[in-house]
Formats: sequence, structure tokens, C-alpha cells
Amino acid sequence: MIRISSLIAALAVIITLCALTSCNDPQNMQEDIITNEEALEVVEAYVVPANGGVVSDVENITRETESMTLVEFCDSTYLDTINYQFDRLNRQASSEIIWNMNVSCNNFSIPESATMSVATNVELSTARIVASGNSTFSGSLTGLELLSTEVTWNGSYIRTGNSDLTFKNANRTETDLNLALTNLVIDKSSLTIISGSGIYTLNTVVNGTAQTFSGTITFNGDQTATIVVNGQSFTIDLNP
Repeated sequence: MIRISSLIAALAVIITLCALTSCNDPQNMQEDIITNEEALEVVEAYVVPANGGVVSDVENITRETESMTLVEFCDSTYLDTINYQFDRLNRQASSEIIWNMNVSCNNFSIPESATMSVATNVELSTARIVASGNSTFSGSLTGLELLSTEVTWNGSYIRTGNSDLTFKNANRTETDLNLALTNLVIDKSSLTIISGSGIYTLNTVVNGTAQTFSGTITFNGDQTATIVVNGQSFTIDLNP
């Protein structure tokens, strides 16, 4: 009888603990895990211009450089700030883009390239994600010559911050995107991306559960991009 009573008491303790901790409830565990499709939404949010992503940064700065008389800044550093706002349907974004460039000119004082340093503070709200954070870009910009019809960006983009993933029952989601851009070509007249690629790593922490996603981004030249998340391929619209 003593053994039976002890067993009953032990079971009672286990049941009580399960009630308090959900005993690894699959539903709770699922809320802590981000799928490839959901990771795609985070990467997309940090890339597309409507969300104040990296494409917004490079397109806005390209627009500014095209409106400047760059010869005035040969072999010197230029510093400026761009305030970006987007508000349409269920998507709002605002960012402050603080950028500086060091313009390199040839022997005839014709601007050819620049080293770029960009820091951006971003707030974003969509039907699925509400996020705030900051990003940095460090790299180069070539094709500044007047006769050139395109500019090319190369560099490293880092985005960190906190997100409320409305598709998750998450108190707080920490995100960290590291993206290396290679030969991102922008048409000067239309300010649209012609081609380019990137390799990224996305780190997330949802309710204390850490995950890492990695893959590539290919800009297709038709205002879409192909994003690979842990081997799974998706195509997104750069102007949703």
C-alpha cells in the first residue's frame, strides 16, 4: 500500500507540474518555432523598399547622388540625412537614413566612385509584422560618371531590432539580419534594380527559442527577387 500511495503522490506532482508548465504543450512549442515561410516574411520585411529595407536605402541614396554636383565633393566626405515615409493600405514604414560618402575622382576631377557608410533607424508595421530597429551599411558605390547609366553597390548590410510577429503568440522576437550584397546594379533613370545578389544569415529569438536561417537573395530585374531560405526557394515582389 505504501508503494501505491507513493506512486499516486508522484503522479499527482507530475500532473501539477504539467498543468503549470503546459508539459511541453506542442501548441506552445509551435509558437516558439519559426518556419521557413515565416523567416521569409522577416527577410522580406528587411529588404523591400516599402518597409524601409535595404533596397529603400540604396534607391534613396542613388536618387540623391544623381541630383548632386558631385565634382564639388571630389576627394572629400559628404554627410546628409534622408527621411523616408511610406503609408499605403496595411503597410506603414518610416526611416531616418544618415549617410556619408567619400567621393573618388580621376585626374580630370570627374567623380567615379565613392565609399559609403549608412546608418538607418526604422519603424515598420504590416498586417503580419510590427518592428523597430536600426541598420548599417558599409561598402562602395561605382558608376558615378555622368555618362554611366547605372550605379553598382557592393557591401555589408546589418539589421537588428525587436519585432512583434502577429502570426505568433510571442511576447518579444529579436531579429538580426546580416546581408552581403554583391553587384547590386541600379538604373539611374528609373531608380530600379536591374540585377544583383546577396548572401544572408538571419538569427531569431522567439520567446527564448533561438533559430538561424541562411540563404541567398537574387534580384531578377523585373522588380521581383528570389529568396532561398534554408534551401527552400521563394519569389517576392519588391513593390508589394
